[in-house]
Amino acid sequence: SGQIALGVILLCGAGMVIENFRLLQGTALGFDARNLYTAELVLPERRYTEGSNRARLLEDLMARLSALPGIDGAGIITANPIRGATWSIPIAIEGRDDDARASQSVNHRLIAPGTLAAMGIPLLRGRHGGRQDVQGAAPVVIVSARLAARLWPGADPVGRRLRIARQGSPLLTVIGVAGDVRDAGDLRETWYLPYAQNAASNAALELNLMLRSQLPEETVARELRAAVAGLDALLSVNAFAPMERVRAENLAPDRLGAATVSVFALLGLLLAAIGTYGVVAYVLARREREIGIRLALGAEPRAVLRLVLRESLVRAVLGVAGGLAVMVAIQGMLAARLPQAGGADPRLFAAVAILFLGVAALATWLPGRRATAIDPATALRAE
Repeated sequence: SGQIALGVILLCGAGMVIENFRLLQGTALGFDARNLYTAELVLPERRYTEGSNRARLLEDLMARLSALPGIDGAGIITANPIRGATWSIPIAIEGRDDDARASQSVNHRLIAPGTLAAMGIPLLRGRHGGRQDVQGAAPVVIVSARLAARLWPGADPVGRRLRIARQGSPLLTVIGVAGDVRDAGDLRETWYLPYAQNAASNAALELNLMLRSQLPEETVARELRAAVAGLDALLSVNAFAPMERVRAENLAPDRLGAATVSVFALLGLLLAAIGTYGVVAYVLARREREIGIRLALGAEPRAVLRLVLRESLVRAVLGVAGGLAVMVAIQGMLAARLPQAGGADPRLFAAVAILFLGVAALATWLPGRRATAIDPATALRAE
């Protein structure tokens, strides 16, 4: 019973880990990673000290990237949502600095014009940022749907104003609402600010280039590096990769965890089967005379086999029940670590219970069938 209970715990846990990984793989990112390439570009602060220099570089770089042959879209954003590195910042609603809805931090993103379209992030309302949103123009912002729903539930956020919760920060007018994007796997509230209007901030030094193209990876990498070198030969393009590969690398720890737990769970199932077989074979060997007497007195071999199966399955049921009870007790802890899978799935528990009862029945039937096939006279003489 103990071996079966342990096996049930391992297999149920493995099932939850595998389901969590399966759901992670199938979860919509909020943007289109297909045919999307990314690379990192860090601006040396000693050479790009002024926001105007950074904004000019970004404008020239966007023009070069957009003009590359075979490029269907280009953009620049200050954080790659898959890689997980992020800037966050507290915000405040106009006239309601102490409003609890705006007190928490949101993901802080600076973007070049065309970035949301290049990444495939849908614009749900309003307009994209454009070339008119430059330093000196009215400061604007695009908010994610999740952030808009929290700050202005049931109302149109376009035209509303908010700001960084910092003394002297200017009010930003909401010009659009973008679809939610998963950041390192989680849906988080985000706002997008025009790079040109915020180029003097520290966040503007770390750029993530986004290129949409159906060209081979080597071709896109070569053209990208040439475009950057044409603007500043001292700038280095790093971590170039297709976004689908970046996502696969991001999921690698979850994939490894699911595979590892699965191996241990299968070992647990195998040990439970071997243990049940060994115990039943040992018990039947000790009861050989009893079985011989039953058969000599006219008992049907099938009836004796049913008796052996019933006794073994009672122990198996106790083991399965014990294992499921432990899983129910710890499901809250597992759900916190496996947010995609959520709580316990009754179908998973039922499948594991049926599997272990079937394994126990098979491990009992094999030695039981052999024991009921003995000659009663031989069994009695052996005693």
